[in-house]
Amino acid sequence: MSEQTLPVSVFFLGWEKVRLEADVILPVPVGTALDDQDALQRQFVRVVPDLKHSYPMRCEFCGLPAQENHLNLINAPYMPPKGRPWRGISSPGPHANAYVHSVCEMAGPCGKKAQGMANMSAYMAILTGTPLDRAWIQHDDFEKVRYPKNGSCAYCQKDETIGKATSRCSECKATLYCNSACQRVGAPFM
Repeated sequence: MSEQTLPVSVFFLGWEKVRLEADVILPVPVGTALDDQDALQRQFVRVVPDLKHSYPMRCEFCGLPAQENHLNLINAPYMPPKGRPWRGISSPGPHANAYVHSVCEMAGPCGKKAQGMANMSAYMAILTGTPLDRAWIQHDDFEKVRYPKNGSCAYCQKDETIGKATSRCSECKATLYCNSACQRVGAPFM
């Protein structure tokens, strides 16, 4: 059995409607169903650090430097194969959209706003017929933890590296490193 993939359109959302968009082909581990939301989120979270360190985003809600991200993964696993007729148009095939809210602090008011936006998406899914057990409503309390800021070097993650990157990942062309030494140590495929 070969590994499946799932196309994911990623939208990092920041201050003043700044948006970083990327299309990612997410490898789906063998034996994982395309409708297993938890497994897909765990797999997607492995990709987020590369994208997080590609641009110095500001908090979507207050404009402070973003240190955390809130993921809202909306999965459409049951779409007909790409190109087949679907509701009078050509199907895009099974896919997902990932909305990543750039947030200064998940434990504060901005984190609550990001969580509320994700819950609105889940409620909309319920209204359009998604079963309750498939719509993920969050009621989490987030711990106060210090994370590296968006746009910092992907390896050393120092705040002072924001905007001073000299190396970009040669594979994905997005992830930033503050120097070639950090890139050599930090890039998993080199």
